[in-house]
Amino acid sequence: MEKLLIKGGNVLDGEISCSGAKNAALPMIAATILNNEKVIFKNLPYLQDITTMFELLGSMGADISLDESMDFSIASNQLNDLEARYELVKTMRASILVLGPMVAKYGYAKIALPGGCAIGSRPVNFHLDALKDLGATISLKNGYIEAKADKLSDGPEGEYLTDRLTDEALGLIKNHDKREPFALFLSFYNVHTPIQANLKHVSYFKEKLSKLNDNIARTKKEGDAISRLNQTNAQYASMVYAVDENVGKVIKRLKKDGLYENSLIIFTSDNGGLSTLKRIAPTSVHPLRAGKGWLYEGGIKIPQLIKVPGNSENIKVNDLTVSYDLFPTILDFAGIQNDYKIDGLSLMPTLKEKSRIDRKNIYWHFPHYHGSLWKPGSAIRSGDWKLVLHYESNDVELYNLKDDPGELNDVSSLFNEKKEELLNQLNKMMKETNANSVS
Repeated sequence: MEKLLIKGGNVLDGEISCSGAKNAALPMIAATILNNEKVIFKNLPYLQDITTMFELLGSMGADISLDESMDFSIASNQLNDLEARYELVKTMRASILVLGPMVAKYGYAKIALPGGCAIGSRPVNFHLDALKDLGATISLKNGYIEAKADKLSDGPEGEYLTDRLTDEALGLIKNHDKREPFALFLSFYNVHTPIQANLKHVSYFKEKLSKLNDNIARTKKEGDAISRLNQTNAQYASMVYAVDENVGKVIKRLKKDGLYENSLIIFTSDNGGLSTLKRIAPTSVHPLRAGKGWLYEGGIKIPQLIKVPGNSENIKVNDLTVSYDLFPTILDFAGIQNDYKIDGLSLMPTLKEKSRIDRKNIYWHFPHYHGSLWKPGSAIRSGDWKLVLHYESNDVELYNLKDDPGELNDVSSLFNEKKEELLNQLNKMMKETNANSVS
């Protein structure tokens, strides 16, 4: 085997240029099939697999060009040949990446089995299994993969995605066998970047903004980032309104079909709002501190509404809950017995009998550098107390959230015993779970 022998001891001085990663570039090139416009790639690595992928798409009808700056432009929106032939595919396993986009856009694809499928430990079957799970029909014949799938028909010009997702959900509710139970997981892209205004409602919020005194974005420094302190983004507001409107459509459909009273409905989110970035973020969660990607309350506190079957009483649960409580909660309400040890506690006793949640601590471990400029850290919540550990600086912060929900006053120096107690519990949990180190 060939080896590289590196002898150190010399001072290195100079500049090098780094190209993009091949394994990141290849899926993005394949994904241009789904785009309706020309895509420009800069700083691609000059490697055989990259040129082969461009050659493969070009053979199927993509328009590809290269300028003097070595920037590639590609328009793959109108392929005229939905077959990826063996002569090209055999040289590159990553050619399987065009399969999903082709089936998604055209409902059909025929691709030769990529080179090297018969050897090594990287088979392509997980691509095929995933497409089957999504409803595609897959067949293997004469060294080719042939995939077919029904496409969703396009809606009217300018159709808003949140409206379309709701319409598809309403169709499922309306058409399911009313004698049988059903499960619906409706995950809107709203509210998320890119900020795409709902054109039906954005003018209302622009007018409303113009009448407010507090209509200029206010910010404060948060580490290397800045947090927005007020909401002045009319486009964002129209996206929130679209979610409200469409949740209302689902509730109305359930009531019309006589399903509402016996339904378990959960409205929740995965993280706090995007209020902390290098630039001015689109929303605000003030007076909570920071936002999405951070372990302060602005990043981890979320809205959660649960409507249980047969109950019309509104109650507010002040106990600590966490997202992984939803799985055992759903199992209990569905009458499904679970014999496996899982994270989370069922909320059914609390929601039906108003009992307290028997939980001591909640942990968060996020040892990464996030796009929001959060740096690696972990946190533990125990009653009203919350400890945040920062790995770069080894700083430990302690907050009493009952007295200080905005996490403005670090009281670790005043309550050293409580700090050490929570820090020991956090470290113990990380050791027991073999938690990842900083990356």
